[in-house]
Amino acid sequence: MKNINALPIRGFKNLNQTDIKIIKREFPRIILRYIHKNSDFQKIVKSKTKEAGQSYANKVEELVIQALKNSIYGRYLSQEPHINGKVQKRPQADTLWKNAPFNVKLTFMEYGSPNMGSAKRLIKKLRENIISQYYIIYVMVDKDTKKVQVRIFDLLDNLNFIRIDAGPGQMMLDLKKFYTGPINQTKRLSLHEKMILLIKMKQAANNSKIIHLQKENKSYKRLDDAGFKKCSRTAKKVICELSMC
Repeated sequence: MKNINALPIRGFKNLNQTDIKIIKREFPRIILRYIHKNSDFQKIVKSKTKEAGQSYANKVEELVIQALKNSIYGRYLSQEPHINGKVQKRPQADTLWKNAPFNVKLTFMEYGSPNMGSAKRLIKKLRENIISQYYIIYVMVDKDTKKVQVRIFDLLDNLNFIRIDAGPGQMMLDLKKFYTGPINQTKRLSLHEKMILLIKMKQAANNSKIIHLQKENKSYKRLDDAGFKKCSRTAKKVICELSMC
């Protein structure tokens, strides 16, 4: 395996320490000031829909990007990441700032585990040395107090907040850890080590899913032909997908 730490990043760019200070100190204030004045966002805050975080995500993404566009930092914002001169068809980012990837997420604080994107795609970009920072602009709404917070963090420095859903392979934010746990716990890891950690998390999620299916069916102890035939059609599909049988 190539030592990805020794290779130059050939796709998205790294932000320097001055840039990081700007996005962590200035961006939240810019975004909050803009969305608080927006009538559409106020409707979102007052929404009683349980799945509001999903249904309003696109609108909040638009508002956040517009807020940054209108700011003094807007000239560095772009929508189409280029890698080796080619526009990415499915970029793992909602927007770019100084060609660093940013994803906008919305959640109502008492609900669910927000989706942070595909673990498989992120691992692929790490292996291909395309990405080394992956920023999340996280808009949090407290349904009871109506208080809105904006937090910005590098997901690769905070992999301790992540669990991976074995089915679709999505990275899910563990809200309990996110609200109470230490930040930047994986910052000291090298880029290679972060990639290995993600791969191991993905493997563990896949293995736990297979064990769960084996217990659920109770008709076989190992994936042999006789036992496999007794599995439900849904179980067969998942087991084959995860174990590449």
